[in-house]
Amino acid sequence: MTKFVRWSGIAHSILAKSHHNIKLGQAREILSAYLGHRTYASLRSHDLAVLQNQAKYVLVDPQMALDRAASLGFPLSIDDWHTVQMALKPSGVSGGSWLIEEPGMKLAATLTVEDSSDPRLRAIGSHIGMVDYNRQISASCTSLPGELPLELQFSVTGEIGVQGEDACWAFPIVSTVIFPRLGNRIYGVGKVQSVENVGQPKEYEPEEPLWDFSYISGFDD
Repeated sequence: MTKFVRWSGIAHSILAKSHHNIKLGQAREILSAYLGHRTYASLRSHDLAVLQNQAKYVLVDPQMALDRAASLGFPLSIDDWHTVQMALKPSGVSGGSWLIEEPGMKLAATLTVEDSSDPRLRAIGSHIGMVDYNRQISASCTSLPGELPLELQFSVTGEIGVQGEDACWAFPIVSTVIFPRLGNRIYGVGKVQSVENVGQPKEYEPEEPLWDFSYISGFDD
């Protein structure tokens, strides 16, 4: 079963609870609009294969779904569609794709850096000691909302924590992250394009580990 077929079935089953005469084909039209296409035929012609095989991030548009539903004679409330959205988002349903509104890509950009094993990140502060943490604080998109460029680019600010022999230091960094566009509103896996240390490190106190000794005989008596 393809992603879109699975999602269409879920959307139809939910919408049918309040709109008993809605057909599966009409639910597909509404879902296609949610994914950025005017019609299901357009989605099928241009993005269906990409959606199934390559999509990591699908920039959804709830208002397009509501408008398409209204044009088909099924006025939906924001709450109606929110229920559908929540049902489609668990990873077991989304099939490894993020169904995400455009502003949410800022989080995707920060997570791309935090989860990265890029050696340029590990190299920062390596003359002092071992990396203790990689924390990204904020991200800003270099394109305007709605532009959907061929490469969606973000500037991500954060810090790398490094444990030295006598102290721990936080190095401020700026990273550039890009997401390649694969379809109408579909983007692929993000890539850390650049990493730069942008200031002097500041000393910090590492968090103390929380030790649990209750498993040792005598401590839980």
